[in-house]
Amino acid sequence: MRLVNSGIMIVALALGLCTAMRAQGDLLRRGLSLIKAQRPAEAEQVLGLIPASDGDYHSAQTLLGYLFLQRSALPQAERAFRTVLDAHVDIAQARLGLGATLLKNGSAERASVELAKILEDPEVGFHAQIQWIYSLLYAGRTDEAFRQAQSLAAGYDSAAAIHSILGYLHQIRSEPQAALQEYLQAVQLDPDNESTYLDLISAYKNQGDWDHALSYTKQALLLDSNDPLLYQNLAAIYQKLGATAEANAARSQAERAFDAEVLYAQAARSRAAGRIREAEGFLRESTKKNPKLSKAWSDLGELMLQGDRLEEARTAFLHAVESTPGEARAVAGLAATLHAEGKDSEALRYCQEAMKQGLVTPDVLAAMATIYMDQGLAQDAAEVMTQAVRQLPDNPDLLSYLGYLQQSMGKAQEARESFAAALRLNPRQVDALIGQAHSLLASEQTRDALASFNLARTIAPRNTEIWKGLIEAYGKSGDLKSAEASCRECLAISAKDLDCREQLAAFRMEDLDFKDAAGQYQIILRSGKSSKSILDGFAYSLMKIGDYDRAVEFSERSIRQYGPDARVYGVLGYLYRCRGDLTRAVSNYRLARDAEPLDPERSFDFGLALYLAGDFAGAAAPIQTAIRLKPDYGTAHYYLAIVYWNLRQYALALTHARRAQDLGVPAANAIIQSLTPNLSLPTSKKFR
Repeated sequence: MRLVNSGIMIVALALGLCTAMRAQGDLLRRGLSLIKAQRPAEAEQVLGLIPASDGDYHSAQTLLGYLFLQRSALPQAERAFRTVLDAHVDIAQARLGLGATLLKNGSAERASVELAKILEDPEVGFHAQIQWIYSLLYAGRTDEAFRQAQSLAAGYDSAAAIHSILGYLHQIRSEPQAALQEYLQAVQLDPDNESTYLDLISAYKNQGDWDHALSYTKQALLLDSNDPLLYQNLAAIYQKLGATAEANAARSQAERAFDAEVLYAQAARSRAAGRIREAEGFLRESTKKNPKLSKAWSDLGELMLQGDRLEEARTAFLHAVESTPGEARAVAGLAATLHAEGKDSEALRYCQEAMKQGLVTPDVLAAMATIYMDQGLAQDAAEVMTQAVRQLPDNPDLLSYLGYLQQSMGKAQEARESFAAALRLNPRQVDALIGQAHSLLASEQTRDALASFNLARTIAPRNTEIWKGLIEAYGKSGDLKSAEASCRECLAISAKDLDCREQLAAFRMEDLDFKDAAGQYQIILRSGKSSKSILDGFAYSLMKIGDYDRAVEFSERSIRQYGPDARVYGVLGYLYRCRGDLTRAVSNYRLARDAEPLDPERSFDFGLALYLAGDFAGAAAPIQTAIRLKPDYGTAHYYLAIVYWNLRQYALALTHARRAQDLGVPAANAIIQSLTPNLSLPTSKKFR
């Protein structure tokens, strides 16, 4: 067990050394950022993308070696380190990793040979000497290991690692009191290292000091309440103290904790292989065995959230947060779930509380940014997201989201830079491609925007946001056929997407297929959505297919729900005219004119309605207003001529009829012929 613990120690230390290496390329920088953000699985994927021809290849292989070592993938770790050393024998970090790997794999002599080569290296010398001492010890060279440890302690008295190994060496030499003192000093110097507690507990047990052993076991359990070894120790200590019931409980907990870890490992393998249902089963069994295993609860919450099983996700993440309040993944997952449930204030409270406790990770910050954005606090969202990007500067997902926030705030140039940075890291990052396309659309670069949307479509063909972008881009380019086809593709993916259906209805209206348009609007209204544009579009489509009664119903509903609107009043005026209700037609046309007094169409419609109602005197003024606003309004001149005819003002009628004829109104010829000066003026004929 000591070998495993020392291996974990050296991995943590060596990772810190390697992250200080100079990073040249984007992928290496991104890998380093992911390691610092405690995302080892993602870091492995990114570092594995760096080809052997790249100048960063050997730095990446060194980091990969340590990541493999951290998860005990020893053959892969050894292969990675040897790849580096075959090309560059002087890379001390790689040789340190190789020595630690060989030591962990039980090859102490071989480890000793490798580690001896870098004992004087200024960067890794201390860590190499610690591992070298262990290699001497496990190779049976105990006295030499003891001398080297004493020599090293003279220069590094404040390092917990040297006191830990000295304690172990004293224990082997049957010097229990000296061992105990060294272990105590190691715990005092590194109180957050669980392995130092295990050593100290073992020393107290060997001396029969069960009270101190119990005290330090309980302290260690505060660091990790899921370690089966600690519960085994606890059981043995309680047994010695005569607390049989407590011993049995601790023994049972040790068994459950061990079984839970096994089940968790099986779940991880199933999840990696894409067997989601099987992974869920293992995770549920794992949490039954050990309800405090927060990582299992977090994994289960993520699976539930991905499947839109929000209540189950919330329950799982709550268990994870309660078990380990400092687990960033659980806090971020819980916030995302609460946000999806519409509980933004509760989600934000969890994030803010986590940050107060020092849990300021990119995941928590990104969750906060999402909540702020949906609350309309774009500036706060951008500030939080900028902080997340500073922590993880080479993550295309975070950069893409930052770009989206900047775009929503009108910071077009900054948004373009964020999207470009994300695409340099990952040219197939869908969100960045979508954001870039929208930026191009905003700057009237429609062809390039279409190219970006179409590339995103090849990567994520079922992403409806891409199809909506294509609808807009094709619409701007004038390719309405392709825009409509994109609407139908969007609806084929998600028939409930009301935005795409409303766009389709608008295109059908544009194509004069009002029956289909009305059908599309009806589907939307049945879903419960009734925006102004939907009500108005539906009413207009009904009007064009002759369904005047329902057209009136939905036009009046639009006025009731969304207030006065000149266009809607105009439609109502026309509808009442068609139904023969000229009184209501006049009333609605008047309201339309009053709402937009500078629109010549509104004044003309009002005047025409008065004329049709027989109010010739009242009709003259609004039609005159329409002509004043639009002097070349031929139809208005024609009807004003008719109005003057009916008012027996024949000279004015002839003037406006001739003007209408000049403006291309053929019907004006009949008036002109009737009012020719060589003929007697009529006394009874009316033009209606």
